Amino acid sequence: MVNNWSDNPEYEHFKYVTAIQSWIKTQPHLPQNIHPILLQRFIHSVYGNVEKAKKLIENSFSMRNNYAHIFLKRDPLSIESKQVFEVADMLPLPYATKENYKIMLYRLANTEAEKFNFTEAIKMFFMVADVRLICMDANEPNSGWNGEVPVFDMNGFSLRHVTCVVLSVLRVYMKYTQECHPVRLRSIHVINCSPYLDRIMAIVRPFMRKEVSKLLHFHKPDSDTLYKFIPKDLLPAEYGGKSGEVKEIKSKFVKLFDSYRDYLLDESRWKLNSINKNNRGSVNVEQEVSGNFRTLCID
Repeated sequence: MVNNWSDNPEYEHFKYVTAIQSWIKTQPHLPQNIHPILLQRFIHSVYGNVEKAKKLIENSFSMRNNYAHIFLKRDPLSIESKQVFEVADMLPLPYATKENYKIMLYRLANTEAEKFNFTEAIKMFFMVADVRLICMDANEPNSGWNGEVPVFDMNGFSLRHVTCVVLSVLRVYMKYTQECHPVRLRSIHVINCSPYLDRIMAIVRPFMRKEVSKLLHFHKPDSDTLYKFIPKDLLPAEYGGKSGEVKEIKSKFVKLFDSYRDYLLDESRWKLNSINKNNRGSVNVEQEVSGNFRTLCID
């Protein structure tokens, strides 16, 4: 783990963390021990704008508590969590691009649709994200994080998987990642596009903002178009790269991920405090998020 992360020049906004921590003390409905690196992520995602960071934090924790079945009571070592990792790969790749964009790979590890639990997969997605947001070197040798590039591999995804999608959970996923997630999203890549892609996108697009849809890139099976955006060498061996085999990358990351169990289980870091019926923590994030904050983390 990187201990002197505040000395990294890429984290010039660290100086604002103390100001945010002082502000949190005046907001007793918020968790009072939010990890300082997570606070730094919020600040960094909005380019050092402290007021925007405050509202992003408010919205993030409000939404987490409004959908506690996804964001709270999370155990990396639970049977459900282990089953998700048996079915799906959700992996930070070991190397970043020259712009210091981190690459995330999502794909099915087991293509049997009856083993695919969409709600648990989304819950795991946010668990993995929360670990990566505070883990400076999450299986990566360089410690900055100037943006994120997710890669979704559709190989093995069938119409039976589509029937597993829970629309209410998809809506939460899309809303949080587009409005409350403290990362700078740079581009989104869908590879090995299946014949069912149109049906899948018909489900997803109603929840997708125009700014995000512009970041989408689709790549046909056996094409090399992905390499125009991500250097081939940064990808796993299965994709022609040199970053190691997926199972090797996954094994290292899962071990790291499991070591953050106490952090994820500690609800004092995530749960709003109920003070009174007028507590701001009880406000519905559906009404709280303003139009200005619909473009916070999208470049």
